[in-house]
Amino acid sequence: MLLLIRSPVRCRQVLTKDSVTVSVDAVVYYRVSNATVSVANVENAHHSTRLLAQTTLRNVLGTKNLSEILSEREAISNMMQVRRRTPRPSCIICKRFLLITFRMAR
Repeated sequence: MLLLIRSPVRCRQVLTKDSVTVSVDAVVYYRVSNATVSVANVENAHHSTRLLAQTTLRNVLGTKNLSEILSEREAISNMMQVRRRTPRPSCIICKRFLLITFRMAR
């Protein structure tokens, strides 16, 4: 059995579809399916996975209104999980993505 890694995703600020700035924190759970490919192809796979999750989170939340973000938390988490799947074989497999906190930016 492979180790499941929990990594915090700190997203500084996101501009929503209705032009509201929010700060969002999340957690991504993933596992390395092929350590050899991970080490050979990526300098720091764990850091890269965290940055990719952060970028994807910003992209997804940027297409939603604030009310949608607040009311559809689980649906957004599921959407993030689907977006993490790639058509080509990958050395990182995203297992779960959880949105933790939302704060209005000042």
